[in-house]
Amino acid sequence: MNSPLLVASVGAMGLLMSQLTTHILVSFTVFDVHKRCRTLREMVTTSGYDPRAVFELLLNTAQFELKLKEVCLFL
Repeated sequence: MNSPLLVASVGAMGLLMSQLTTHILVSFTVFDVHKRCRTLREMVTTSGYDPRAVFELLLNTAQFELKLKEVCLFL
């Protein structure tokens, strides 16, 4: 079984979710300077972005990573 690779992948997923959450929560006025950033911000806000759902996904990912690490210790 390739459990270290699986744990690393779940950890990377959690890190990615954390980074996305951090960068989405940054003041949007900073992003209005660049056209590409402004376009991305508009895509996020018009897509029905739900901060609570993203936070729950981040929390569930962290809990899954912890449980996976505990299981891998017993293998």
